[in-house]
Amino acid sequence: MDERVIQCDLTVLTLKYLTLDCFQPGLNDNDIEHSVRSGFYAFQDYAIAEWGPHLSKFIETTSRLFPNNSLFVGSERDSEGFEHERKVLDAMDSFLRFHKASMDEAAREKTPPPATPKGRRGAALALRTAQSAASLPPLAPPPTSQPYNLTPPSTQQSSSSRSVTPPQPQPEQQQQIDPIAHCKDFEHLSFHPQLVQLWSHVCKHEKRDFKLRPMVSLPGLQKLLEVVRAKIAELGTTPVWDHDEVPATRKEFEELYGKRYYKCSRVRCDFFYEGFESKEAADNHANKHDRPYPCPVEGCAMVPFGFQTHKDKDRHVRNYHPDESDQPPPFVHGQQEGRATTEAKWLCDLCGKKFTRQSILKDHKDAHFGERKHACETCGKKFTRSNDRNRHRKIHVRKLTGRA
Repeated sequence: MDERVIQCDLTVLTLKYLTLDCFQPGLNDNDIEHSVRSGFYAFQDYAIAEWGPHLSKFIETTSRLFPNNSLFVGSERDSEGFEHERKVLDAMDSFLRFHKASMDEAAREKTPPPATPKGRRGAALALRTAQSAASLPPLAPPPTSQPYNLTPPSTQQSSSSRSVTPPQPQPEQQQQIDPIAHCKDFEHLSFHPQLVQLWSHVCKHEKRDFKLRPMVSLPGLQKLLEVVRAKIAELGTTPVWDHDEVPATRKEFEELYGKRYYKCSRVRCDFFYEGFESKEAADNHANKHDRPYPCPVEGCAMVPFGFQTHKDKDRHVRNYHPDESDQPPPFVHGQQEGRATTEAKWLCDLCGKKFTRQSILKDHKDAHFGERKHACETCGKKFTRSNDRNRHRKIHVRKLTGRA
């Protein structure tokens, strides 16, 4: 099977699904209950969490899937590439129109300052946070003031001049996060303006505070998700099931939505999908996310949870990331400071952070979208970073050797 076609189809599928009538803003309780009973929300967790990652893979892999000319020009109207282009244009344009109000709201949102402890320690943390935020370059503006303009670009790019992969970050060269550059391979196609609009939204969300990045990027969709999940839990825990209703049996309802109705609200958390059997367990889990000191190494399993004290965070970094933290030591002087700045030359083109090695940058970019490519050969559990996988392996070794 062609991976390009698969990524294209998955991107189209998730975008089109999220424009169904059951996601319309302003639905009343009866409308939502009818959609829940009809099974319309059975795919919502996957689509809400994965449309952004699928869009990223779409940009990375599919440029040569499409014709050399836009569907508005040329003689390739009957080609398979034209059919893919038409589907993508329809899906992206529909998504932008459907969620325009929510995307506008997200664009207006300002990230609130994170809560910090009082006293000297809180002041030091606030200073480091401000310095880090000031170092991030601004996002490039959208390419046009009319985001849904379907007019094709006036100049077309030949197939020989197109690059297969999106631009890769180069050491000390890229000065700003530019969604337009990411989408350059598609600029001759009809859906290019829509693609840039969607990718600009994703890139902006990835620059938000670490506590907000794992949340749903569209505020309207986040609110609807909470209402729908509450309705699923209400119906799923109803003691008496009316056989005249749809679905007819509790077993059919559980086949649609499972048995764990109380789920985490953070799309990068495993429990966003898996959920809990009780609200109390879900609330206890949510409290783990509300810790003010995050691990500074993107991709670490503790990033979504953080630590209760700065001391706990520092101890974690010393023990697990002695060579891989993207943050320099707190007090560096003379030549050592210059060396740290020079070594951190690999720039993330999504959030602007720099890293000392390209392999760390790769794991960091995977972490932006929750990708877990490093699997344990013994139990199959997957991790974003190879070091986390290697540390996990020791658990199995201890079990085999009988050590605690």
